[in-house]
Amino acid sequence: MLPYAITIALGAFLLFLVQPVMGRYLLPWFGGGPSVWNTCMVFFQVALLAGYAYAHLISRCLRPARQAAVHVVLLGVCLLYLPAAPVEAWRPQPGVAPAAGILLVLAGTVGLPYLMLSSTGPLLQAWFCRSHPGQSPYRLYSLSNLASLAALLSYPLVIEPAMGLRWQSWIWSAMFVAYAAGSAWCARRSAAAQHAAAVKAARAETAEPASPLDGAMWFLFAACASAMLLATNNQISQDLPAVPMLWILPLTLYLLSFILCFHSLKWCWRPLWLTLAVPALAGVMLVSSEMRPHSLPAQLAIYCGALMVCCMVCHGELVRLKPPPQRLTGFYLVVSAGGAAGSVLVSLVAPVVFNDYWEYPLTVAACILLVLVQWYRRCERVRPMAAVVGGAVGVAVAVALGFHLTVKEAGALERSRNFFGVLQVRRGGVPGTFSASRMLVHGRIVHGEQLTSHLLRRMPVSYYGPQSGVGLAQAALRRQREATGRAPNLRIGVVGLGAGVVAAYGREGDYLRFYEINPDVVALSDRHFTYRRDTPAACDLVLGDARLSMAQARRRGDRGNFDLMVLDAFSGDSIPLHLLTREAFDEYWAQMADDGVLAVHISNLYIDLRPVVLAAAQARGAHAFLVEDWEAGRPALSDSRWVLVTMNQRLAADRQIASAAVRLEAQCRPTLFTDDYSNIARLVTLE
Repeated sequence: MLPYAITIALGAFLLFLVQPVMGRYLLPWFGGGPSVWNTCMVFFQVALLAGYAYAHLISRCLRPARQAAVHVVLLGVCLLYLPAAPVEAWRPQPGVAPAAGILLVLAGTVGLPYLMLSSTGPLLQAWFCRSHPGQSPYRLYSLSNLASLAALLSYPLVIEPAMGLRWQSWIWSAMFVAYAAGSAWCARRSAAAQHAAAVKAARAETAEPASPLDGAMWFLFAACASAMLLATNNQISQDLPAVPMLWILPLTLYLLSFILCFHSLKWCWRPLWLTLAVPALAGVMLVSSEMRPHSLPAQLAIYCGALMVCCMVCHGELVRLKPPPQRLTGFYLVVSAGGAAGSVLVSLVAPVVFNDYWEYPLTVAACILLVLVQWYRRCERVRPMAAVVGGAVGVAVAVALGFHLTVKEAGALERSRNFFGVLQVRRGGVPGTFSASRMLVHGRIVHGEQLTSHLLRRMPVSYYGPQSGVGLAQAALRRQREATGRAPNLRIGVVGLGAGVVAAYGREGDYLRFYEINPDVVALSDRHFTYRRDTPAACDLVLGDARLSMAQARRRGDRGNFDLMVLDAFSGDSIPLHLLTREAFDEYWAQMADDGVLAVHISNLYIDLRPVVLAAAQARGAHAFLVEDWEAGRPALSDSRWVLVTMNQRLAADRQIASAAVRLEAQCRPTLFTDDYSNIARLVTLE
């Protein structure tokens, strides 16, 4: 048994280790949002299904010797994919759909190796059943999940803080070679062990096929748990950056539920988990409402608690419905198909069908209904009562869900959703007064506001008031140009359009260029906000990832020569980390004038970006100043934190800048992020 256990454990470890590694590679290429990880999860779930299908087919259709031969040949082909790292040629081009690009890159980089790793559990367990008749293979399944859990925990705690991506890829590739050797040895051992008596005994062991309804319940329970996992990822990433540390927490709970349930039914005792479902449901309704707690630990506890309850209930029912070992490959295939279906529904279907994250409460409702259906099937003597209770609970859930959706829709002028998340335009201030406004909200973060009064609509508000970092920087640059006899016109680049508030600072003769990755932001900004239409400055927009667009412009010899570069992609906490690395700042500097200013908006609830910006400034030999603008009580203005980075000595000595700003090196110690290395955990604040 030991060779099978070691190989299964190593395969499961590599299977889950490659997921955060590939996710980290692809985040800078496809915009850095949570949808990048969720789309990766779609690929991994579908590849897992393909691996289970492969294991099921060859174990059913080929003789043991041929199974071993086919498997060894395919493992040899996998070695051609190493090292497991995407090459530059796979970088997306403008206009390529992000989801399609992610799936293609993953297929070309780790497609076949991941499929073979996925097949390890069910295939080697089937071989184990033949060579060890009468012994249960389900303990090996728990072992594989335990190894997967070890991979997930080791990545954020040990691997990511200790080494860069290139080393991660090389070490994973070396371990894959060892895994391939172990699998080949197990294949040869299995083929040699299939003597006639064992084969005859295995064939004599017959088991009744599962009923179609049991198969449907396998699929639905697996789909529900998988959908809950990815829906939870979406919810958590509204307030925190899309990084492996946060992907892994929900995935760890998901795997832990598999481990506990398949180890012993005592862990998934129905009365306990169904009782815990009541506070979990209350917590889901709370965090989905406007009354959700602002405390990060409280939100994580509610989301993770609800996920754990849902997964324990779903996977507990799966274990109770599992077939005899002779049917295990078919069982794993259906469970994997359900998992893939759940991930596809959340990551690919939901953004098209829904205009908000409705899949989260809907998945919770689906879990409740599945449990009621299974209870109805199980309780033959009390089916009428089960039907009444189930119907009443279903109606109550439907009414509560409908009320919840109606309340959420009521305050929005317009709402849209795409790959990059949920956007809505909401009313602010007091209607009919000078404070009446419109706000652009991404997830839960305001990305700009405009007063609706004709007299006030050109006024810069929200985080961009005259005393904010960007307001002070543009004013100081104009004063400096006038003092040296030059026209006070500026060239301004802005990363992140939002409502377009920065355009309020544009003057006749200025030039503004906005970089925006999300086409829905452009559409809503054009329909509901007038900053860009009202500005007397020349204004254009580049649609696409700002960093990639600047790199392409640099290669064409197109230098922006911006006097002021505004980085406004970090005002929320779901921040694109690929725009904060040393390589990203090199692209910004390449587009700026020598005496220009980089204004970085770092207003966050839970992430302190000061150390990262300071390190980037010091790497360039530039000055960094922190400007904190506390606007409590002033209408339409919001508290904000900006960092001004410049090598312009005269600007650093400007009287207004000096009175409003403090040197950043006096506030924190630098933390340099690169494309190869970052550790967001060091920047999280729970205050």
